[in-house]
Amino acid sequence: FELYVLPSLLPHIQLSPVEATAMWQLEDALRTAGAEIAVYYDSRGLVPRKRSAQLDIRRIPCSTRKGFFHPKMFLPLREPVDAQSTEAEQLIVLTTSANLTQAGWWENLEVAHLEVLDGGSKSSMRDELLDVIARVRRSAPGGAEHRALDTVRAFVRRLQPRIHRSSGGRL
Repeated sequence: FELYVLPSLLPHIQLSPVEATAMWQLEDALRTAGAEIAVYYDSRGLVPRKRSAQLDIRRIPCSTRKGFFHPKMFLPLREPVDAQSTEAEQLIVLTTSANLTQAGWWENLEVAHLEVLDGGSKSSMRDELLDVIARVRRSAPGGAEHRALDTVRAFVRRLQPRIHRSSGGRL
């Protein structure tokens, strides 16, 4: 996640090819931006690797009564570059078959659906996103910190629901 997925969410950073330097650059970028990042995962599905995570990213183990917790959704919230910007805050909604691994993001043939939602706009997926957020929260252990998820939830609540969309009498 740290070396292969996170950099794709921070395209403005030119990372060093030296892994240790790249990790320092990512840590500095996250701290400078004040970014809240949380990864919700099913600990029963983790495969041990050679080394553990290094960045200060909130990791929240989740569980379900049946099966595995495996939503594979990425919900990065993109804020305007600066206070003078006329850009709206945006939520990138990425639903994918890819795991948070190098193979999942860079080697395997995977499928994904991406939508970008502008702050305050209409969205037919508003209520479903709120439902997914509530389910993720319920899957997490009691007392878990959800600042990143709460920020996304607040954005989604500001979206206006679009009940249906039609043209010429057709949906």
